[in-house]
Formats: sequence, structure tokens, C-alpha cells
Amino acid sequence: MSKTYAAAVLECFPNAALVTDRFHISQAFHVAVDKARKHIQNKIRKEDGDKKKVFGIRWAFFKKS
Repeated sequence: MSKTYAAAVLECFPNAALVTDRFHISQAFHVAVDKARKHIQNKIRKEDGDKKKVFGIRWAFFKKS
């Protein structure tokens, strides 16, 4: 998924098809969600100062409906 890696592959193999597997897509999604969660938690913690409000917010993001 690296732009540098993709550019190098296409330079060496111009007819190659770049493919991204499900693991790396899932990993990128979870990193983005975790980053957003941390931002929200820090904002709530700074504004309210109540740690109980932010406890367990990660599970709200990842729980199944």
C-alpha cells in the first residue's frame, strides 16, 4: 500500500496489476478508527475531565450491531 513501493513495482513491471489484500485494508481501517477514537477521548477528557465518560469508547466503535 506504500506509494513508493507501488511506483517502484510499476516502473520495473509496467504491466503489473497492483493488488491490496484484505488484511492490509483492515489494518489501515483499524488504525484510522483508533486514531479518531484517541482524538475523541482526549477532547472529552480535556473538556469534561471525566474519565468515566471515555472508558469503553473503543468497544462502542468495534462492537457488532
